[in-house]
Amino acid sequence: MWHGDLNITREWFMKMTAYQATYDGTMEYVCNLSARLFKSSNIFEHRINDHWVLFAPDWPGFPVVVNDWVHRVLDRFQEGSLVSDVLSELQTNQSLQESFDATFPTISFLEERGFLRDAPSCLPYQVPTGNSTAKPHYFGVWLHINNNCNLACSYCFVKEKSHTAMSTEVIRSTARAIANTAKLYGVKRVGLKFAGGEPTLVVPLMETFQDLLLEELRGTDVELHTAVLSNGTILNQRLLSFLKRPNTCIGISLDGYGTSHDIFRVFKNSRKGSWKTIMQNIEILREHSITPFIMATISAETNKSLPQLVKWIYRNNFKTRLSVVRQPNCSWNCSSQQVHEYKLLCDTMKDAFERAFVELEDPSFLIDLRVALRICELHFENPANGVPCGIGETHLVIKPNGNLARCPMTIDETGVAPSNDLLSSCRECFTYSFSQRKYESLDDECLNCKWFPVCAGGCPITNLRINGHPFTKSPLCDFYKYIIPRYLIFFGRKLLHAADKAEHMQPSIIKKSIIY
Repeated sequence: MWHGDLNITREWFMKMTAYQATYDGTMEYVCNLSARLFKSSNIFEHRINDHWVLFAPDWPGFPVVVNDWVHRVLDRFQEGSLVSDVLSELQTNQSLQESFDATFPTISFLEERGFLRDAPSCLPYQVPTGNSTAKPHYFGVWLHINNNCNLACSYCFVKEKSHTAMSTEVIRSTARAIANTAKLYGVKRVGLKFAGGEPTLVVPLMETFQDLLLEELRGTDVELHTAVLSNGTILNQRLLSFLKRPNTCIGISLDGYGTSHDIFRVFKNSRKGSWKTIMQNIEILREHSITPFIMATISAETNKSLPQLVKWIYRNNFKTRLSVVRQPNCSWNCSSQQVHEYKLLCDTMKDAFERAFVELEDPSFLIDLRVALRICELHFENPANGVPCGIGETHLVIKPNGNLARCPMTIDETGVAPSNDLLSSCRECFTYSFSQRKYESLDDECLNCKWFPVCAGGCPITNLRINGHPFTKSPLCDFYKYIIPRYLIFFGRKLLHAADKAEHMQPSIIKKSIIY
């Protein structure tokens, strides 16, 4: 923020703020008129009628929508300008004039969100080095509590299906190690995901594990949040009771809508599709005031129903993550044919997501995109800082025998024996550093791409299996280059729909210049 001798009052600032903004106490802005600021050359900007969608890929914050006047203010700093010079020009140029008391908070907002910088910004990005000395505030645990499953999905990454489940001894030692790690690092929040296999086959084990972990965390200020990652086909009173525990939820995996979902997700014994059973169970969950999170994985075989799926999701007020299958044809085979298969997959996904966005752009779908939609492993709120997930750092994957794996997709590997410092053991699982990226050429394509802070090169395990190194250009790069700007435009349109609805419901509200 700037420093100087000109104060901006709270009332002035409120004229330029977004819907849903809240304020506590007195807000004051101080501005140095001699500051020289530069419009970032890396930002995304797209015009929608008389508004602009703005997004800084390398800066914290979701996309925002601004009106033409704010965008023209931003453009005054294209080559670098003094704040005082811009203010003078704004007051003398009739086409740029706006309420003078709005100018300072507007410039301040543009700087705060990374659209204005105190130095020129340009590509390539620097290779992130991370901060190994910083203590995390959070870590997540993917607890592979059992191997057994009642479905037979051909693409499942658990190849060695068995009735193996965590023993009471492993449950007790693992809960203790998680708690010790949380205390050691002073984390504020632990995310626990029960996975498998199908974890709803072993509800008593989930109960025991959660109870023991909560007991181990007693007396600390660590929040435990629990999710059950399920195929949605099993539901009973005991599971319902478990899901009603504090900070406990369920995520249900879907591959598409209706018969598309049934292509792969079939029952092991009958080979019949699971869609009808899942829909019945979701209705029971809703009757018990339990709202599932929808985890959708779209493939070339199931993509045609994606528009139907997203309409069903948002008409039911669910939240979702829309992911793309990592391996075409359920294979990691590295060959020239695989390159062709990934190109076909990218083209198919671009078409499917375009059709889905077009459906959801209907103003009747009011979606809070900050919480209700995630796309693959992409980062739209905070830059990825070199890696799209917490692999080797804050993402613990624990096998039924207590060993740590580097990723759920590598659950069949031997893994690493745990210590009381699970984050240290996590780093032993995955020894690669994203500061040692492998380049395709001297001019690294990823670092010269505007979207690198959003995708970070894609899934490290996919890259490792296809390219031989986790930090390389993703085989899904072509899809990312489509989906990121398309999603930003979609985000902007939904913001405008929400603002129009709010103004219609409360006509006294004056249309704001900045919406987020």
